[in-house]
Amino acid sequence: MSQILRTLDDSAVGKSIEPLLSQLNMRVFGLEGPVVSPSIALALVVTFVSCILLLMRKSKSKGKRDVLLLLGLPNSGKTALFYKLKDGKEFQTATSMKENDATFQPVISKDGQKSRSLLHVVDSAGHERLRHVAFQFLPVTKAIVYMVDSVDFEDNAAPNAEYLYDLLTNSLVINNEIPILITCNKLDLALFKKLSIKKKLENEINKIRKTRSAQPETEGEEDEDHKVLDLMDNEEEVFDFGKARTDVSFVESIVTGDKIEDILNFTAQHLKISI
Repeated sequence: MSQILRTLDDSAVGKSIEPLLSQLNMRVFGLEGPVVSPSIALALVVTFVSCILLLMRKSKSKGKRDVLLLLGLPNSGKTALFYKLKDGKEFQTATSMKENDATFQPVISKDGQKSRSLLHVVDSAGHERLRHVAFQFLPVTKAIVYMVDSVDFEDNAAPNAEYLYDLLTNSLVINNEIPILITCNKLDLALFKKLSIKKKLENEINKIRKTRSAQPETEGEEDEDHKVLDLMDNEEEVFDFGKARTDVSFVESIVTGDKIEDILNFTAQHLKISI
């Protein structure tokens, strides 16, 4: 390396920029002759430009919202959907304590055809104690698919409503207008259908509103990027999903039975993938 640098200093290019370095040194330091050799000056310039480009890349990636975030309670079908999109196959899943995070060309048909577009998907662990981890992905989230297990919905209506309430009052969700698709999964095995699940969730959220409103304000303790905002523009009204401050839609799915076309359409609409 030292030999290469000496060669640069002795080359025509090196000799040609020595007068420029001498002039710069005289103007800045008032000294005659170059303070550094042409090779060192070039190395400093390359290092400076590299640092600027790295900072620009980090700044750009920090503000990029390109994640499809899969949320829901444990065993709702999030991980099954993640691998259905990734590999087009059913995957034997277990309750996970860590998120799945990958960028891939999603499978968009039963015969395994893949989209030409890349999709960044995060399947967040559904355990209540890990919910704060899921919310850490909101700054880079473009759209949310919230999975509801239709089979055991009766027992989990209140926890689902609480999770959705926290989403629908989150400042990042509201200010970034993050759309939420609530998909009622395992429809083939369920007694509860989309409309009854929607109505039950609305009733439970209205109960939560009364409970939360009776609690003391804790706004000063909230993170600046995760403030709790009003659920609706008019808090005096009875809540339904049509009054939420971000777009919420309901569909039915059977992830293990290849009924995910509504999820794919939602993804294509909001993350601009080709299907």
